Amino acid sequence: MEDENMINNCTQEGTQGVLLPPAGSLSSPNTRLPFRVPSRVYKLIHRLLRRQHDQFGELAAVVQRQTTGYEQCLNTVRNCQEQTAKILNHEIERCAINPAIEGVVLLANELERIHGLAAQLIGEGQACAKVQKFIDDLAVSGQIAQDRLRYLDIEKISPSLNDSFDPKLHTVCSYSDIDDPSRSGCISEVITAGIIYRGKVLRPARVSIFRNK
Repeated sequence: MEDENMINNCTQEGTQGVLLPPAGSLSSPNTRLPFRVPSRVYKLIHRLLRRQHDQFGELAAVVQRQTTGYEQCLNTVRNCQEQTAKILNHEIERCAINPAIEGVVLLANELERIHGLAAQLIGEGQACAKVQKFIDDLAVSGQIAQDRLRYLDIEKISPSLNDSFDPKLHTVCSYSDIDDPSRSGCISEVITAGIIYRGKVLRPARVSIFRNK
């Protein structure tokens, strides 16, 4: 408002001053019009244009900051989505997939155990022809179960006696004292086999290890 008043006052003072360039070419002082304006008005217009230029620069900086903030928000949202997906997948595995896998492995182990008992009966001469057929059927069922485990990328962690203890695959449940330092830390017994699902340890094997006295 003050600048407008100054322009009005300047124009009432007379027409003596500098030549005013046409609109859009104030940056070219060599461009002239056939009339003159007061020098105060000319300087004031330049000041107004400079102020407007500065305001546009500030506005551009604000827009740039807003754009950067928007991109940061998008990245944050993407990270949250990824973390949420990981948590949901973990919960689905823990509550649904993992128990089902453990059930399949337990069934396969039970078939293997029953087949071993039946084979023991045959070895002792206590089985008849029907029992033999039952044993053969058990062997087929056990093979099918093992094939399904391999198809689902499920492995059992069944370390052997005197294997080295691996904290990534085994959990110590008890110790067996010995006088042989070379066997200290080796597995003395497998209490429960572990499970690996798609390369991830679903349940470590529970073992007992030797411990030097």
